[in-house]
Amino acid sequence: MEKRLVKIILLFILNITFFAPSSFAKPIYVVKKSDGSILITNRTPPKGVNAIVYTGQRIDSNSFSKVISSSNNEKLFRRYCDFIKEVSRYYNVSESLIRSVIHVESFYNPYAVSKKGAQGLMQLMPYVAKELGVSNPFVPEQNIEGGTRLLSKLLKKYNGNRTLALAAYNAGEGAVDKFNGIPPYKETQDYVRKVLALQTKYERM
Repeated sequence: MEKRLVKIILLFILNITFFAPSSFAKPIYVVKKSDGSILITNRTPPKGVNAIVYTGQRIDSNSFSKVISSSNNEKLFRRYCDFIKEVSRYYNVSESLIRSVIHVESFYNPYAVSKKGAQGLMQLMPYVAKELGVSNPFVPEQNIEGGTRLLSKLLKKYNGNRTLALAAYNAGEGAVDKFNGIPPYKETQDYVRKVLALQTKYERM
């Protein structure tokens, strides 16, 4: 029943995303109530209530999993396990690194869209997805394959240096090359730190 509700809600949100006008008078909220039912409303929820917020431009990925998923973290982290193993072996990129990037980029939400327009599990920008041959970045397998291929390319370019590869994944190769290291951007510095810290935890799982 839970999975069915999730599918219905995702279809609802995606319908809005692709077919509705670019803006609404009020944002739309998707709230999971205490009894397990789902409420879709344009009324602002009370403070402290987790909700997916849709403004007509993007899906708020930060609250997606907290609101909809009833799975515990262990089950969450096992999503796409077999496919991640396959691409890990094929591109020689560690499973723990792939999972850490997915975790930080989207918290395993395949429909995540950032403010800048990055899409899917590994948050591929549309032009990057096109370059990688990813026709639909919201298909988990396509997104993971494309993101892992990009990580593999960056690791090779920076001679296996994960710090530089991750900085380039976040800020672009040009920024890393310009500063000859991690760019002086707080977002990028925090990103690299979070991914590497999570990788250590995934390796222990």
